[in-house]
Amino acid sequence: MQTDFSLTVELTWVDYLVIALYLLATFAIGIFSAIREQRKSKTSSAGYFLAGRSMSWWTIALSLYMSNIGSNTFIGTAGSAAANGFGVLCYEFVGIYSLLLLAYLFVPVYLTSGAFTMPEYIKKRFGGKRMQILLAVQSLLMYVFAKLSLEVYAGSLIIQNTMGWDQVLSITVLLLMTAIYTMVGGLTTVIITDAVQGVIVVLGAGVLAVMSIDSIGGLGNLQSRFLASYPADYDNSTGCGAPDPQAFHMLRHIADPDYPWLGAFFGANILSAWHWCTDQLFVQRTLAARSLQHAKAGSVAAGFLKTLPLLLMIIPGMVSRIHYADIVACVNASACERLCGIPEGCSNVAYIEIIKQMLPTGVRGVMIAAMLAALISSITSIFNSGGTLFTIDLWLRLRPAAGEVEKVIVGRLFIVALTVIGVLWLPIVRTSGGGQLVIYAQSVTSYLTPPILTVFLMASLWPRTTEPGVFWGLLVSMVIGVVWMVLNFVYPPPQCGEADTRPAPIAQLHFLHFGIALFAFAALIMTAISLLTKPVDREQTVMVHTPVSRRAFRFFLRWFCGFSDVDNGGAATEEERKAADAAEAAERARQLVAEMKSGSAWDRVVNCSALLLFAVGSFLWGLLA
Repeated sequence: MQTDFSLTVELTWVDYLVIALYLLATFAIGIFSAIREQRKSKTSSAGYFLAGRSMSWWTIALSLYMSNIGSNTFIGTAGSAAANGFGVLCYEFVGIYSLLLLAYLFVPVYLTSGAFTMPEYIKKRFGGKRMQILLAVQSLLMYVFAKLSLEVYAGSLIIQNTMGWDQVLSITVLLLMTAIYTMVGGLTTVIITDAVQGVIVVLGAGVLAVMSIDSIGGLGNLQSRFLASYPADYDNSTGCGAPDPQAFHMLRHIADPDYPWLGAFFGANILSAWHWCTDQLFVQRTLAARSLQHAKAGSVAAGFLKTLPLLLMIIPGMVSRIHYADIVACVNASACERLCGIPEGCSNVAYIEIIKQMLPTGVRGVMIAAMLAALISSITSIFNSGGTLFTIDLWLRLRPAAGEVEKVIVGRLFIVALTVIGVLWLPIVRTSGGGQLVIYAQSVTSYLTPPILTVFLMASLWPRTTEPGVFWGLLVSMVIGVVWMVLNFVYPPPQCGEADTRPAPIAQLHFLHFGIALFAFAALIMTAISLLTKPVDREQTVMVHTPVSRRAFRFFLRWFCGFSDVDNGGAATEEERKAADAAEAAERARQLVAEMKSGSAWDRVVNCSALLLFAVGSFLWGLLA
């Protein structure tokens, strides 16, 4: 549809030069790093999937952060800020606590197990195959419906609306570059490039944030000017397009349609813990660490970076509404479709609009390069993690004797299939979530992921948890979640000014509250069935679980994390492979024990930083809630 407002911008040769140099530099650095790493571990799946377990803490921190702030985050978070103010910060600030949980509970568990993937860890914890397969399938579904398609759609908006490219061409070229880039280098390329792109993204977004604040005369004017940002065709009788009066509070009334306090804190924490602590996309970065200390330090450093969205995304999104309310806060479906081609709302163009209108020549090119950096970073992360999950957890079930070369090739080929499916889902993303990408992403996550977190928490904290308990609890909960998701797609929320004709349960139960209920229900089912079934063999809990979870609790109470003594009295297994795995796990446990008990100055720095991070996160919640 032809709109009456141009969403393209004339780029100068300087802008194009900046973008071209960025792409060339990114490819050169990433591929050089991959070649150097391959010399150390040629044709190794550990080298391809886990970067040879050689990454330093600062590259892990930047990679974690960059994998989290792709174009979807810039477009979606700034758009939600333009529509509802500070409320969307709840999804950012809960990440601080989740990264601490990752560093001091889950990372030691995963490193001890020696697993490449999260489903593989569950297999080692409980035995059997069905849990590993179920978790792998669920994770791949999430990658398609809540990750890859979102990133591709947001990236297409950026390119089409700033460079004027055809959307199909934009998607095709970028996905082709990203796929080739990922397949050439594996996780080493992804992590090293994330570190480089992290600097570009933070600097570019920082420049835009400073300029946006200056454009309204300083932060002191933000509240008064935002609350006065009504579109020209605002109709007081409907209230559509009006700024949210609760825009400067994260926690709101429990009946708030966007950020009810119960869901915004507890529900968002559940989603965030799944996101950072059990999602292959992020955990894979910590598994690539050269040591436990580097994994913990990288997670803590990433937690500090999680405070940046307030400056980098939230404030520019709100300033965009102040300057361009007629577009960003369009009042009805016909106006929105006329202005941006999206009848559900134009808030998603808030960040793009402020880039176009505010940044000067050259600087605009830097910011577009930063957005492309975020796009490529997120998609390469999804490609690599998706390939790892499919190869390790599904392909090896069909071909247990597959060699290293075959595993790497299969992982690369799966990237192509993942891309095709994600692109086919784009029309659904475009019309869902009331026009806000964050709402769509978080709602899908609430429907599908809370039971996954329940599985990993119980596996790490309760030795009595059994495989039948987690399998049936997860399966039943996932069926409920999928059914509820389908019902919400069939009965979408009404647009502003329309009557709500949805069934009462769907209309009244917020997706964050549903996530809390689903998490609790899964825990109840898993506990009940576990108590009624035979306990897991002690060899599995000793080698994979028990030494870590006990010390994980003690860390929070006694300031450090460690392991209890590992029982090396011999593994009571009959198969040589199980015995070898148990011995390897015991050796890893001994090494981690030595690291944790070293009491080095580095350990004290990391632990003090973790406490400081917790204090900073709590202060921000108290300040803005």
